[in-house]
Parts: sequence; C-alpha cells; structure tokens
Amino acid sequence: MDTNILYFKIYEHEVTSSDYVSWAIEMLLNDYSTDSLINLASFIEPLDILEVEEYFQRSIKELNISKPTHQKCAR
Repeated sequence: MDTNILYFKIYEHEVTSSDYVSWAIEMLLNDYSTDSLINLASFIEPLDILEVEEYFQRSIKELNISKPTHQKCAR
C-alpha cells in the first residue's frame, strides 16, 4: 500500500490494523528497511491497533517520512 493511500485512510478514519501491516510489507518489498518496519510487517491477527500504530509511527520516524496533507493524499 502506498504511503499516501495509507495516510488518506488515516485522515478519513478508515484505516485498519491490516492496512498498516500491508504498508510495511510493501515498503520492505521496495527496499526500505528499519527494525520497526520489519516488526510491523511481521504482525499477524489478532492485531492490537495501538501497538500497530506505535510501530507505524516509529517506522515513519526512522524512515524520515513527512506526513502528507489530506489534500495531497486525496489526489
């Protein structure tokens, strides 16, 4: 899942724990790698949304990804 699509789902309050895991897997497949990203990609059901979101935030910080605006994500 593309980062902008994931953030759009976050802005629209439609994001699921599985969306975060799918995003992490796609990032790894695109040659991004951090410890938090690897951990996030390895999560399996049942997922704890708070834990998943914590690892997502860590991954974003470690990858130095800026939060896009809602408008940019909607394109």
